Amino acid sequence: MPAAAILVCEVVTGTFALPQLENAIAASEFRHDFFGSELSLCKYYFERIQSDGVGFIRIASGYAEGTSNGKVVLLYGEKRAIPTISLSAAATFAIGQAGTDTVASGISATNIGKKSALLLPNSAGAFTTGQGIILLFQTTAGFIDIIAEI
Repeated sequence: MPAAAILVCEVVTGTFALPQLENAIAASEFRHDFFGSELSLCKYYFERIQSDGVGFIRIASGYAEGTSNGKVVLLYGEKRAIPTISLSAAATFAIGQAGTDTVASGISATNIGKKSALLLPNSAGAFTTGQGIILLFQTTAGFIDIIAEI
């Protein structure tokens, strides 16, 4: 079809919305991808980890580095490049140890890689240094965005 040509399609019932035209003599086979494949391709650029609307969802585990701070490893799908990480407010996270959850007073990300990052949560809590901790969403507003867009 030459440039600026007018294409007319007659449809008895229904409508064409945003048709995709190809610059070719014959149409190529339509590609049918599985949802999981498409999702994996999207997550290569962006991924959001968020609360499921209930709260107290476990995100990552690690250990208490001191009585008020810890280190946890966050794992995510491989990104195309080293991503930036955006976190919701510290108060949307909690740090759990020995059955007690304490609201985080701060949280940051470091050692960010294509598949994982080290999160550094802290609070005024009384943790036992060296013991295991978990990081949780403690409200429904919690999220972690992993962004590797072009």
